[in-house]
Amino acid sequence: MAYQLGVDLGTTYTAAAVGRDGRAEAVTLGASNPVMPSVVLLRADGEVLVGEVAVRRGLAEPTRVAREFKRRLGDPTPLVLGGTPYGAESLMSHLLREVVQLATEREGEGPDRVVLTHLHWDHTANLELFPGAELLAPVAELDFWSGPLASHPHFASHARAEDLAEIDRARAQGRLTPLAADADVAPGIRSITVGGHAVGQSVLEVQTATGAVILASDAFHFYEEYELRRPFAICADLVGHDPQVMERFARSASDPAGLTVEVGA
Repeated sequence: MAYQLGVDLGTTYTAAAVGRDGRAEAVTLGASNPVMPSVVLLRADGEVLVGEVAVRRGLAEPTRVAREFKRRLGDPTPLVLGGTPYGAESLMSHLLREVVQLATEREGEGPDRVVLTHLHWDHTANLELFPGAELLAPVAELDFWSGPLASHPHFASHARAEDLAEIDRARAQGRLTPLAADADVAPGIRSITVGGHAVGQSVLEVQTATGAVILASDAFHFYEEYELRRPFAICADLVGHDPQVMERFARSASDPAGLTVEVGA
């Protein structure tokens, strides 16, 4: 039976939940806990240990264990484990692979849909782990990364050619679904494009028994971005991020609600 898999690859702990028929249930990732430590150990023989077993083994092999490597995403300086350099993104892939495997074993099949909130490399890596899944992505992002501005130096480093190629393969196979600016992706789950961090940056609105929950993705990284009107350093659409735009530019006469400005005026 089809289900949705939500994964939080956290800095210190990783959690996951399975959604089906409008209800969500945590996936047990530890021996008896719903979460597992975000720890990876790479042994000399190539074996990869993840989570609690990596923590235990790390006591005997401290030079081969990696912790809190999520903080190093985007850092070109590799982490050295047992004398071998590794990028933070490759270590994150081991975490995700373990979660997907545990969820697949529990459910008897892999997830059938993957929602991409935007196409930066830290949100599109490891799509090969879902070879038969439908990919859902904001149409604004798909258009942008297949357009002329994608190669501009300000943007090009934010996406990887191999990840975009994986999305193109899904398109060729009929597994890619472009999402409109406001679109339902599952019962009780809605994708809303907000812009800002990326041209098609989207958030997910999830209806729960206690009200709506917004999964903000990278629309906001820290509260201070909103409270201090301080956009995140990686910003593609200032209009979507900075309230000052609404104050410094003339309102559009064509918008009776007054929510649009004439940036070029």
